[in-house]
Amino acid sequence: MEEKAAEYKLQQEQEVTINNKTA
Repeated sequence: MEEKAAEYKLQQEQEVTINNKTA
């Protein structure tokens, strides 16, 4: 369960970074 949460958090952070670069 904790691993899934960490994976999800990493994915979210990566998406935010991509969105920031696009903006």
